[in-house]
Amino acid sequence: ESLGAFGPLLFALIYGALGALAAPTGLIEVLAGVIFGFTAGAAAVVGGASLAAVAGFACGRWVARDWVNRRLANNRRAEQIQAAVAERGVWITALIRLSPAVPFNLTSFVLGASRIRFAPFLVASLLGMLPIKLLLVWLGASGQQWLQNSHPGEWTTRQWAFYSGGALVTVIVVLLIGWIIARSTRQILQRAPDG
Repeated sequence: ESLGAFGPLLFALIYGALGALAAPTGLIEVLAGVIFGFTAGAAAVVGGASLAAVAGFACGRWVARDWVNRRLANNRRAEQIQAAVAERGVWITALIRLSPAVPFNLTSFVLGASRIRFAPFLVASLLGMLPIKLLLVWLGASGQQWLQNSHPGEWTTRQWAFYSGGALVTVIVVLLIGWIIARSTRQILQRAPDG
């Protein structure tokens, strides 16, 4: 935060490196909102996630394609993803990116080894990742702002119930949406022929 405009750029580079190494990044996205606020945090996260996706795709396509294909040879889910992408690349890629049940970073390697072209992969990845990434950044930014503008130590029982209930409802809605998307993705992948 103390680095000014360079801070989000450095954050995006670190996020991209972690993502390329297939590290979990959900908490990092919330932290981006806490540290930089929504706009700069969203730019840092989307930029970093795009870097991670491109690095994973490039590795799966050009650097380690044979190794990725060997590793995926006995992986039913990876075979289903590749077969589904061969039929409807952009749509399946965007849906996979929307689903929290499918690992974002590892999917880039699988998609790189598939037949999807780079430009459709990048567009579909951006469209698919935006809702979840922006939601997590927004949760971090709004949570930070909310705590700064309120004094939880002075809350009444009613306020605690209201805020806790609102947080619980938000979590339930997010989980429900994620479950619906994950279920739809699973159904599409199960209908995909073997690769």
